[in-house]
Order: sequence, then structure tokens, then C-alpha cells
Amino acid sequence: MKSKLLADHKQTGKLFQPPLLTLGTFVETAWLDFGIPEFIWIHILCEECGIDEGSILFLEFTKISDKYFSSKTNNGTASTLISSYSILSEDDKIQIIKALKKNGLLSRLKYILSPFLFLYPNCPLNFILEQDIANNLHKEYLFKYKEYLEKLTDKTSFESTIVMANVVSFLNHLNRLKIAQGNNFPDFKEVLDYPETENSKRIASFLRSTISMCFNKEWDYNRDNEWIKYFWNQSYRLEPFKI
Repeated sequence: MKSKLLADHKQTGKLFQPPLLTLGTFVETAWLDFGIPEFIWIHILCEECGIDEGSILFLEFTKISDKYFSSKTNNGTASTLISSYSILSEDDKIQIIKALKKNGLLSRLKYILSPFLFLYPNCPLNFILEQDIANNLHKEYLFKYKEYLEKLTDKTSFESTIVMANVVSFLNHLNRLKIAQGNNFPDFKEVLDYPETENSKRIASFLRSTISMCFNKEWDYNRDNEWIKYFWNQSYRLEPFKI
């Protein structure tokens, strides 16, 4: 039986396509089709380390990586998107690894993300392991990983909102997000109260509307990128292991 997560996806031969890629139009399924595959690593960091440490690891990693994308894409969120790391050169990746080591971040990132990267050995982030990834599925990790994925299937969930807050905070940190004149930038600390307060609900709504820019063609986002297809196809292959 197919999992709920994959129920809306279309199988074409051996390939498993998310509905948005099948339809070829930008519709409300953007978070499921693109948001989950691109931002799942942020969710894993926050789940495994706690929101505070996970958010710091995410921000520091993306700040280090960001400068290597400036000449390669116009997408201001590139370093937050898993697929973007496929366009980096080997030298870019070596320099990122050196900076992560210098800042004492690499070992922690490897420890947290390696089980995920073992499940998706062709993930563009696998360079942080500094070695070839063995084709070795960690079955004990699969049940927990399935729970991580299911929490993100609802874009209005607390977990999805925290992921979006991290991405939008990154944009704000690098002054890439313009707020309409007369409006104040929201205090993302209040997101931790979501959905218990009205203000946190308003902030969450702002985050959902803002995050869609990550997947706009105007921001040089390739909706047909190989990582998206690989992520869903590999997830389908893992189906016998209850993902």
C-alpha cells in the first residue's frame, strides 16, 4: 500500500512524479512538491538538535555557502535549497568544507544529516560527508524519518512554519526581503507560540505567502530540477521500508 505522503503522486514507468510536475502549472501543491524536498534538511536539523541549535546550524551553514552561489544563480534563497548545491563546483564545495571545519560546524552537521544522506545517496548535500556514500539503508532511522516527512505534509503545521521561518529569517539577515513601507518586520520569536496566538497565526500566514517566492521562475528556480525528481523517486523506492 502506498503511503499517504505519496498518494497524490503519479507513477510513470519507474519514475514517481509529484503532481505539480505532472500538471506543469504552479498551483497550491508547491509546498508538497518543492518545499518538502528542498527544505527537509532544515526540519531534520531542528528536530534532531532542537529549534534553537538547529536554526543556528542552518543559518551558519547557509551564510558560509551563500557567496558561492552569487555568480551562478539569481535565486536569493539558493543556499537554503538542497537542489542548488548541484550547481557548485568541486572547489566551491572544498572551500565550504574548510569554512565549516574552521567554524567548528562540520562534525555536528555530518552527525545530524548523515542518516538522511544515506537514504538519499545522490543528494546534492552529500559532499559534507567528504566520502563516497555507501548504499546502506539505516532501517532504524526510517520510522523516525517517516514521521519527519509527515509533519511537513501540512504546510500549516507548526513544523512547516518553523522551517519557513528559518528560510525567511535567512533572507532578512542578508537584506533580501523587502517589507512594504509602513509595515514592521515580524518578530519570528513569536512563531514559537504558533498556533496558540493570533499574532503567531498572522506571522505564519506571512511566512507561507513569502516562501512561495523561492519557487518562482523570476528567482531563477528550476521547477524541473533533478533533485526534486530524485527525492520523490527515491522515497517511492523506500516504500517497502514503510516510508
